Amino acid sequence: MSILRSILFFFVLQFFFYSNIHAQFKSRISLEITEVKFNKGNLIVKYNINNSKQKDKIRVWINVFDSKKDTVYAKTWNGDANKLIDGGMNKLAIWDVKSDGLDITDSVSVKVSASIQNGLYLDNPFVLSTVFPGWGDYQIKPKKPYWIYGALAYSFIGSSMYLHSSSANSYDNYLGATTIEDKDNYYNKAKTSNTLSYVFLGAAGAIWIMDYVGLIKRTRQIKKSWKKNYPVHETLDIPSFKIVTALSPGIFINTKLTNLQLVENSLFYSDLDENYCLDAFEEGFITFKLKNMGPAKSVDFYATLETLDTTGNIEFPKLVRIENMLAHQTKTVKIPIRAKKNIASGISEFSINISAKHNNPVPQFKIKINTCKFHYEEHVNSQMLISDIDKNIPLVNKPDIRKYALIIGNEGYANDLTSLSRNFNVPYARNDALTFKKYAINMLGIPERNITLLLDANKKEMHESIITLSKQVSKIKDKAQLIFYYAGHGLSDTLTKAPYLMPIDVTPSQIKDAIPMEFLYKKIWESRSSKSMVVIDASFNNGGRQIGLRGPSVKNLNPRKEVISGNTVVFMAISEKNTSTLYPDKKHGLFTYYFPTILKESRGNMNLLTLSNSIKTNVSIKADELGYHQVPIALVSIAVRDIWQDWKVQ
Repeated sequence: MSILRSILFFFVLQFFFYSNIHAQFKSRISLEITEVKFNKGNLIVKYNINNSKQKDKIRVWINVFDSKKDTVYAKTWNGDANKLIDGGMNKLAIWDVKSDGLDITDSVSVKVSASIQNGLYLDNPFVLSTVFPGWGDYQIKPKKPYWIYGALAYSFIGSSMYLHSSSANSYDNYLGATTIEDKDNYYNKAKTSNTLSYVFLGAAGAIWIMDYVGLIKRTRQIKKSWKKNYPVHETLDIPSFKIVTALSPGIFINTKLTNLQLVENSLFYSDLDENYCLDAFEEGFITFKLKNMGPAKSVDFYATLETLDTTGNIEFPKLVRIENMLAHQTKTVKIPIRAKKNIASGISEFSINISAKHNNPVPQFKIKINTCKFHYEEHVNSQMLISDIDKNIPLVNKPDIRKYALIIGNEGYANDLTSLSRNFNVPYARNDALTFKKYAINMLGIPERNITLLLDANKKEMHESIITLSKQVSKIKDKAQLIFYYAGHGLSDTLTKAPYLMPIDVTPSQIKDAIPMEFLYKKIWESRSSKSMVVIDASFNNGGRQIGLRGPSVKNLNPRKEVISGNTVVFMAISEKNTSTLYPDKKHGLFTYYFPTILKESRGNMNLLTLSNSIKTNVSIKADELGYHQVPIALVSIAVRDIWQDWKVQ
């Protein structure tokens, strides 16, 4: 009876095991492909595994097919592909197409397949073959007659049970026999039946073992095929392995082409006067950098510009060709734009498209450019910095964060706000300011971020900038140094003779709205700077580089002398009864040309007295050669009149 009890126990155990598996492990997962895109030589696949459980270990593999449904042998996968992963959302798999050495110009589709590996389901091959040998094999290969395994196994078990029962009956007869002969016959019969019972039971067990061995072999073959990235065609839906799939729509891939990319933070606008505003007749540049992300050389790319401005006041090329670029090379592209006379104040937005006839385009990008309405004359605004002082400026002084500068170049007095003619402009004043800024950085040691540059400044800009400069310096108090530079028109009040710096939006009749020199000196004193240097290339007696603001018929008026306060040295382009003139060949004011020239020749290794004397000598001599009379002068405050001579330029 022990064998019978063992067999019954075996079937009861199977029943509970079978029920427990069904209750605990069965999951009905599904796949959802959320995105497929090709970028920088990589095919990126995003997908979700829905309805999975926390303990599920899911085998995922991905197949790629071309437009003819033929397999593309994608081997180099990174991320959530061709391995065991947990279920859940936002899975990411990346195929490195370049690493596989494939050239693809076709529409491809992606098939994601998955199977739970740790779950023992009702239709798991091992579970089914435990219940009935051969059943699990049949699930894998249903055309094979694996049912014979089960029939034989259970036939052997039935025979074993029958022989076991016969042995038991013979043994009972043996116990009740009265003769020796009967006892021997029943005993031998019981022994034989018992032995055959174990033989048949062992044969049944051998069939189970053989079936398990076969299942192990076949499952290993399936796993081996997974590792080789198979199946490559449509997979049979084998219930025992619970394979689920999802197929993406086609996406076009062209690996033979290259991809250009806009370099981050490389897009900007610049112009000659560095005021970041496109003025009338001015040429500016839209500049950006492109990087060839590979994998191939970029050929025949070009840039096109579009704008919503329909006035036609901004000229720009319709197409700019971009030089060929090797893979991973970066190149700077500059697109010129130019404003016409009637440019309006406002903002113009440009859309830039980079594309090629047979290549991937760069995503469109945009830039907004400020435009200014002032109507300057063309011959004034097209000047380039071509003088010898504008080149090869030595770098002799390290930036000193305690130094601040305000630099103003007012040139365009002929504008809609004043209604003056071009003769009232101050030629090259903007050039002067731009050049002085360069020398302030390289030779005077002023950090560029501490410099405020105003070109063609109005009264509000000048007034607020002087106040701001004073406040910036006052925060550092006696450790700070201040430099103020001005090139443009100056003028004196006809009644008080007080000298004023003239903004480009103020006429002589509005002189009270201009910037008094008294106000400038007051703000310098309030800054409490340890050293202040003021450089003025202007005339205050109704003179000018062409004509004074009051016109040639008005008699010159000498300005009064303002009290200079603070620790201040003032370099004036003229002394009394002089006129500040220009140096046409150098495209600068005469005084401003020699100021940086002497700094450059000496590399700034001089004191202020030597600088003043050198400027005075050189300007006076050259002015005589040009047919003018101009003698610069240095003025100082009472506080420094005994020490300024020894102050170093640097």
